[in-house]
Parts: sequence; structure tokens; C-alpha cells
Amino acid sequence: MEYCEHCGASLKKYWHRLTPGMVRALIKANRFVASVKNNKFHLYNDLTEENKLTTVEQMNWTKLRFHGLVAKVKTNGDWERGYWLITRRGGQFLKSEISVPVQVQTFRNKVIGHSVEQVLIKDVIKNLPYFDKSFDFDYASEEDLENVPTVKRMKKTKNLCPKCGQAEMTKKFNAEPKDEKTYYTSTFRECPNCGFKDTIL
Repeated sequence: MEYCEHCGASLKKYWHRLTPGMVRALIKANRFVASVKNNKFHLYNDLTEENKLTTVEQMNWTKLRFHGLVAKVKTNGDWERGYWLITRRGGQFLKSEISVPVQVQTFRNKVIGHSVEQVLIKDVIKNLPYFDKSFDFDYASEEDLENVPTVKRMKKTKNLCPKCGQAEMTKKFNAEPKDEKTYYTSTFRECPNCGFKDTIL
């Protein structure tokens, strides 16, 4: 079963591999943090020039959160939109003080599993490709569903671009050929105003 028979929510569980491209994005953020001596940065306004993330790095940025290497900034109980910090775990990983699981599994945007294989930063950045081209997923079991709150269907609201805030993000589909018979597919959202893209899990 792909979808919950009660609420219609997806039952897919996704695996996210820590890739060289994700680590390079983390390194760019760390360079900025070191230069300003403040562990807080806006993903689009602060990471500029030599530290500017590529479109693919932006699309994969939130996966670093699944690995516990970065976190959103919260002040007085409220999230600061667009602001992030490098976690202690992220700092230790950057300095090769710790290894981390090469893959984490998520269900409904929450981490529910880790791979046995561990990697240091040097193990990741020497490998290609920089980013996985497709998602690897399993379907959730009843045990996975026990501690997950029921997803309520809410009235659809405008999904404004997190970068410019001026236009509603539009859903798009991309297919890249793997060989003559198969394709890598991905779904993403794109802002018609500024061109910002992000992946849809």
C-alpha cells in the first residue's frame, strides 16, 4: 500500500545518502561562519560570492538537516525564516573528529533510521557522483506509523517562494536518461519570479 487508507498520506520511506555535493555546501557555509565569527547565516542572502550555493546544492541543502549537520535557527520559540546554523555534530564532522552514517531514512520528514556504514568527511568528498539522481524508498510498516501523528488535510494555501516571497512555487517534473530504457526522475518546485528551485520529497 502506497498511501494511508484513512488519511491518504504517503507511506513512502526515503533513504538520503550523504553526498560530496552536500558536504561541499556544508563547507561553504562553514567558511562564511568562520569569516564572520557567528554561527548563523541566511542561506540565500549571506552565502554569496565564493560561498554561493549552486542550484543543486540549494535543492539538497535540507538533507544535511536529516544527517544532523545543520539546523534551522529558532529565537524565542519562533523559527527565523531562511536562517540556519551548523550543529556541534556538523562542526565535529567537518574537523574529522567523528564519522556519521552514510545514509539516513526518513518518513514524513522525520528521521527513522540510519545505515550501519559510517563515513568521515574524507570518505565522502572523494567520491562521485556529487548528488544522487533518484530517491531510494521503502514503504512504511505499521510499526513506523505507531508514533507518527495523523496527517490532517488542510485547506490549500499559497506556497510562496522562500527566497523572494513574491510568487507561488509551481510543481515540475524532470526525467534524465539513465540508458535507452530507463530514466532518473525527480519532482521539484520552481519560482516563476526568481527561478529558485527546491526538491519535493
